Amino acid sequence: MAIIKIKNVGDFQRFGLPIVSTVLEEVQKKVRIILLDNITKYTYEFGRPDGSEMFDMLNISYHDETGKPTFEFYLSWEWQILSSTTDRIVRELFSNSDAMTFDPATFLHGSEETGDVRDKLPAILNVDGVSAGDFSDRPHAKVRKPYWDITIDELFNQGRLKEIVDEEFAKFGIKPR
Repeated sequence: MAIIKIKNVGDFQRFGLPIVSTVLEEVQKKVRIILLDNITKYTYEFGRPDGSEMFDMLNISYHDETGKPTFEFYLSWEWQILSSTTDRIVRELFSNSDAMTFDPATFLHGSEETGDVRDKLPAILNVDGVSAGDFSDRPHAKVRKPYWDITIDELFNQGRLKEIVDEEFAKFGIKPR
């Protein structure tokens, strides 16, 4: 393996930036997958207020009482570049509310009473217990866990983000100090 010495900004732009960009793209993909796995587990599948175990995604309160989620919330998560310079890249993982449909007649992401709640869904669903939209007094109410808080804990407190970054740089022969 060749050793490349980066002596200036031009060297970094030629040799380092493509590596960093590739690593960042792969890290973003893996972080999004972790988030989506947690959304699936803790938002769509978690449990019932009576303490019963995990159950499938069917929930009578979903869209138009079909019992099936549209998965628009799940699919709405994407990365956005906030700024990019030669020494810094800032990106944000967010729920794009415009990627979801609002249909008050079928209670899809809101109702005539609540209005459009698409932009509030990340907070509404990031609960430990029964979310406000699940009508806890109904037998089909669903216990949820805070998917976002769990994801942040896994990535930062449990060190998963560092592991992912290290794994991706290792593919280029770059090891952390």
